[in-house]
Amino acid sequence: MSTDRPRVLITGAGGFIGRHVVAAAPADWDVIALSRQDAPDAGAIRPVRWSGELSDPLPPALTEPFDVTIHLAGNASHAVAASEPWRDLIASGGVAGALLSRVLTRRVVLLSSAAVYAGLEGPVHPGLPVDPPMAYALSKRYVEGFVRALASQGKVEEVAIFRLYNAFGRGERPSRLIPRVAQAIAAGRPLELTGDPSSLSDPVEVKWVGAALIAAVAHDNGGTFDLCGGDPVPLAVQVGRISEALGAPRFDVVLRPNPGEEPIRFWSDPAPAIEAFGLAPPTPFPDAVRSYARSEGWI
Repeated sequence: MSTDRPRVLITGAGGFIGRHVVAAAPADWDVIALSRQDAPDAGAIRPVRWSGELSDPLPPALTEPFDVTIHLAGNASHAVAASEPWRDLIASGGVAGALLSRVLTRRVVLLSSAAVYAGLEGPVHPGLPVDPPMAYALSKRYVEGFVRALASQGKVEEVAIFRLYNAFGRGERPSRLIPRVAQAIAAGRPLELTGDPSSLSDPVEVKWVGAALIAAVAHDNGGTFDLCGGDPVPLAVQVGRISEALGAPRFDVVLRPNPGEEPIRFWSDPAPAIEAFGLAPPTPFPDAVRSYARSEGWI
């Protein structure tokens, strides 16, 4: 990587995680923040808009070589992947192909998903073979394979892949679990839990995910790593931990399991990522939820 002002491309910069990565980018980076939305210039961060249409030419700002590309662009909705898998494949695999095959970059840092482990049970790690039986996971698996193919063809020198379980924090959708619990507590009503209550939950703060992606720019370690809190518990237990952290330990939950949903029976260890990229361990989940709740004014 260049020793002075490394040139970094962040794709999907307008998304939940992308906004946190952009905000945490060091001031001495020369950053192109690519998204489908217009955004104002912010110091060394130069926002660039691209439609996401695969046939559209790339913006001129992407024609110069980059030291590192942090690739975050892609579909983040399991519901879209289930109902319209072609949209999921285009948004994830198609966009990755259209961007990464045309951008000159020495290194790729890819945010993938732990959904690629779907169908497995027990402790998992990147060395295991995976064959996920769901469209969302298959598109993520394709992008992983695509960036590895770029490396094997010599088009990039190094690839670091992060398989994320779930991230939470400021800016996440109101439909995500922690905001829903907070809304239900504020309204004095039970939470309707549609997932399998025994499905494992192991989310991690979004700012820790951002720190991992930022650290991967400064380190030349390649390979595949899991990003999670390292504290998996059943979903029903997790809801109880959230409500207790928000000051409502007697919170009521109405279970409405979705028989078509694939429960999570696997878990990972974040220690290899922590060691490889010099990360601090994630903040314990209850403490992180309380900090998040205070920042939102929920407690």
